Amino acid sequence: MMEQYFLKVNGKPFTCECGCNVFHKNKKTDLIYKCNCCNNQYTEEDEENDNNKQNDSYFAHCICICGYKTYCMEIKDLLFKLSQEGGYIISDKEGGYYGQCPECGGIALELHLD
Repeated sequence: MMEQYFLKVNGKPFTCECGCNVFHKNKKTDLIYKCNCCNNQYTEEDEENDNNKQNDSYFAHCICICGYKTYCMEIKDLLFKLSQEGGYIISDKEGGYYGQCPECGGIALELHLD
């Protein structure tokens, strides 16, 4: 299992441009952190430079064919809500996303950016 990281910049939680706050590295010795959602790459230097971008907010909602829906909210809040309920959203590395519905357990959960 790949080790997960919650990054901090100047003592504050760091989030990716997509709103995700969980990152991973291929090896413990790597200096590059990759976002778990969109696979954006960051180095420690990038995190410090990107700290000023933390005020940007991205909003989205999720829909599943079973009828499960979320309200529009910041992506970071949406990802947290899904993880607390047993679901998830993952990048397909081609600009799209797919996920597991926390209600039915199917992989038909769709992310809609607002």
